[in-house]
Amino acid sequence: MTNTTNTKDLTEQKENRKAILSLEDLDARDYFAAKAMQTLLRENYRDTTARLAYETADAMLKARDQQT
Repeated sequence: MTNTTNTKDLTEQKENRKAILSLEDLDARDYFAAKAMQTLLRENYRDTTARLAYETADAMLKARDQQT
């Protein structure tokens, strides 16, 4: 098996990772949306994943607020 990834692609990927927010930059809504997105992607809802992830995050925040 031949490795077809070139050095330029790897460098670009490393630069893109630097631009990703750290966990400290995320609020609870972003965190919940990311968790929901993992399941949605597994279930193959790719066309509506982002919208559904944030709707799920909003519902989770609402439920959390009701418990306090």
